[in-house]
Amino acid sequence: MPRAVPLTVWAEPEAGEAPFVDALASAELSIRVMVYEMGFGGILDTLKQKAALGVKVQVILDLSKQSINQKYFDQLSAAGAEVRWSDPAFTYMHAKVLVVDEALSVVSTGNYLASQMKKERNYVARDDDPDDVADLVALFDADWEKLTPDLSCTRLLVSPVNARERLLAFIQGAQSTLEIESMQLADTQVRAALVDRKEAGVAIRALLADPTWIDANADAAAFLAQNAIPARYQ
Repeated sequence: MPRAVPLTVWAEPEAGEAPFVDALASAELSIRVMVYEMGFGGILDTLKQKAALGVKVQVILDLSKQSINQKYFDQLSAAGAEVRWSDPAFTYMHAKVLVVDEALSVVSTGNYLASQMKKERNYVARDDDPDDVADLVALFDADWEKLTPDLSCTRLLVSPVNARERLLAFIQGAQSTLEIESMQLADTQVRAALVDRKEAGVAIRALLADPTWIDANADAAAFLAQNAIPARYQ
């Protein structure tokens, strides 16, 4: 079903911290945050301020990045936030999501370090649709308790629940053009779907992170070149 409230989308580094800080600053009752890497800057500062003011702040930090996240875990806890490590059942808890007052959410491809936001291409979406926000609350609360969420009816793409099948369906639906901007392109089923669309006459272009950072992209670019799909690094 169509969203009752349309998404608002920004690009980084142009948007900076404003989409996140503005949302967090509006919190009166609760804030839920799950993030792969926390970082210094306005997001962390606002979370600590809100926790100190009595807003219920809950944060899930990725366990695989404990060496980076521990200092933020300690600072948030000291400010009055409740902080937990991600479920070790997941190799990575790679989400970057915050939900404010169970009324609005901000989802991003990038982490929460202000200095990274100033130099990386990422995207940020604010989602105020009540159904989407309710799904994100349910997902967070399940991950908080290390339980399996019920996402049997949702618009959201959530790994490992439904993300691959929905991404494949999206790719397979392309009729004329398909443009990809991705940190990496390693999934074999996604690659096969791209070749299928190429052979069907769809014009495809790909932007990938430089392999000096994501080494798997050297193989990805070679695969795309073998199938006459142009790719560049950024």
